[in-house]
Amino acid sequence: MVTVTTPRTIQLSRDQRYRLHVTAGATLIINGGRVRLHEPHNWLAETMLSGGQALQEGQSHQVLQSGWATLHAITATEVICCEAAPTQQALLVRLLIRALRLACIIGPARRRPAPGSAAHD
Repeated sequence: MVTVTTPRTIQLSRDQRYRLHVTAGATLIINGGRVRLHEPHNWLAETMLSGGQALQEGQSHQVLQSGWATLHAITATEVICCEAAPTQQALLVRLLIRALRLACIIGPARRRPAPGSAAHD
């Protein structure tokens, strides 16, 4: 079951650019005006791909990859961004990844000699 977070509304003036972080599966709905969407970059065989597409009132677009997207308003525009809330499993995976990264940075716990005892080399 996927739950949707509270949608956020982004209002842009003509020629204004707006960068936003989107997660895979987020849906952008154009509620008025026209906008050019530049999705997060993709890589193909060591080549960065960056495409854009024009969207107009009434159209929607589902983002396929998480990352930073740019909205460039062709006319005054209102965009509604609806993102799926992360599932419990995804949150646990993120927590595990952070814990593993921290363990790699800190390393194994080292035993310290008890106070008053001589350190052995």
